[in-house]
Amino acid sequence: MFALYPRHWRKQYTFLFPMPSTPVSGVDAKILEELMKLYLLLPLLLILTTCSEICHAGYSVYVSPQVPEFVTVNGPYGTENWPNSEGQVLHPDHFCKPANYSRFTPEESRRTEIIRSSTGTLTDVQVLAVCPDILNVKYQRLWEAASAWERRNISGVALSLLTLGVSQGKPKALAIAAWSNRLWTDTYYPRKALISLNSEPDYDFSVVGDMPFSVPELAAEVWGQ
Repeated sequence: MFALYPRHWRKQYTFLFPMPSTPVSGVDAKILEELMKLYLLLPLLLILTTCSEICHAGYSVYVSPQVPEFVTVNGPYGTENWPNSEGQVLHPDHFCKPANYSRFTPEESRRTEIIRSSTGTLTDVQVLAVCPDILNVKYQRLWEAASAWERRNISGVALSLLTLGVSQGKPKALAIAAWSNRLWTDTYYPRKALISLNSEPDYDFSVVGDMPFSVPELAAEVWGQ
């Protein structure tokens, strides 16, 4: 069997597969060769699968050096203590920081930033441990964008009017309800599901279009005018 493999295979991979001295030919040899190729690919496939699940390549942890809260300067009335502006300085490749971040504290966890790094391999769990609100900010911004598009068309008392019209099975009210469903169920929630640490959702909801009927048209239908 050993004699059936390409020469470069024989040189590189004999340590992985003890080869019997009796040659094998035909279909069995072909099957074994394909199995050998698959075996050699398994480590690479495992790495790719694992990274697609947990790796957040491109980000690293950076702990800022502690700085004093005040610095001594020579003021107009002698020596004075002024707030240290260095306390607000972030790493040039800053990505996110904890809500209680401070360079004045001796606590390293509060001086920790997540920075962009070409060699970084932080997991999503590690990034969220430092910046737990980073996804919530994106969720909130997306919800506000969808809500603003809805309010642009209908809001307040008109929503109650829409509910009444739907309960009565009014065609225009049902059409507006279907439009609202496209906004939230078909557009907002799928976009929310795709939000990740290193991606921004599309905050433009104009693709949904305007409400098919105006509020006066809805009121006229519901009240039979």
